[in-house]
Amino acid sequence: MKKLYIYNCGGPGGCQVSPRTSTLSGKKRGGVAARLQAPKEETTVKIIFLFLLFIPFNAAGKIFTAKSYLLELKKVETAKGKRSLGPLYLRAQDLCDELSESRRNMSEKELQSAADRFKGLDVGSAEVPNAWIRPEFFLALADKKGKKADIKFFTILRDEQHTGSWNIYITSHTDYTGCSTLGSGVFVKFYRRWRAFNEKYPENYTDAAEEALQKLEDILKQTVCVCGGESKALGELQVFLETFPDMPAPEDLQERIDKIKKKTSNIKFNCVPP
Repeated sequence: MKKLYIYNCGGPGGCQVSPRTSTLSGKKRGGVAARLQAPKEETTVKIIFLFLLFIPFNAAGKIFTAKSYLLELKKVETAKGKRSLGPLYLRAQDLCDELSESRRNMSEKELQSAADRFKGLDVGSAEVPNAWIRPEFFLALADKKGKKADIKFFTILRDEQHTGSWNIYITSHTDYTGCSTLGSGVFVKFYRRWRAFNEKYPENYTDAAEEALQKLEDILKQTVCVCGGESKALGELQVFLETFPDMPAPEDLQERIDKIKKKTSNIKFNCVPP
């Protein structure tokens, strides 16, 4: 199982950054194929200067994760032809997990060293609890070295990202809390984009696209802190259900809609989390 850092929008404090273990198995959602697998590394890998660099992890597994990312990045950057960025993305996610787990014990100097060394990743600051990829870096790399699926995937990720580790679905109030932007129209827009990506590129970034869809569904079904007013939030929920009636467990969303209409919903509108 893979640990992911997502936005938990079901608590009394609004949306919060928290770790979550993914249980996605790579099964199909509307024709989506199985999980993208990174190709096996060559049996012999030339030892390059990256191994000699000081890496701010003392565990052998963490050193391997960092080295694996840097080696794959070098392969992509030096490739003569077009190359899928899927394996690089998987390694970047693994490294972000390792950084997120280790960074609380890292000094500002070590964080800066990691930020300088690991191109394409943002390690944040001592106050921010996780690391994340920089979609604009991967999109630029995809434009030069990647394939059509890579460009499309990182374009969506870039468009989703708002500020730092926060995305357009959440407006941050502190480093840890925020309110959902339900009612702005972005949930319908990006759910449609992720579904279209899945349909066009069923063999690429399968788990990531599944997790993106799941994230939107979770926020819609669980958020209790909405930045805007009731009427716009209700409107987007209704449009979402009308547009995607085949979404998983649509009855949960219908129940939220009914409770808002009956004034029995637990959602706080015009919410400012503590």
